[in-house]
Amino acid sequence: MRNPNICRLIMNGIIIIGMIAFAGSAWVFGVDPIHPLTIGCGMIVLGGLVYGLITVRCPACGHILPLKGFWTSYCPHCGEYLD
Repeated sequence: MRNPNICRLIMNGIIIIGMIAFAGSAWVFGVDPIHPLTIGCGMIVLGGLVYGLITVRCPACGHILPLKGFWTSYCPHCGEYLD
């Protein structure tokens, strides 16, 4: 069984790495003609969000859990303990 709190931490890591790479690419190559690496880094950020929407769910009821924050102890929908 997948722990949704670990999946949330992975999602946040992917998004942060993508944002850092996006900012670095925009700083190095500029944004007047958008460089393909900048677009790719933006896709990494979106991929992290999609990963979170798919995996950060309650194992008991299947509802999506809040994506903000770092740790959730109980499911707000069914009350299941998530640790």
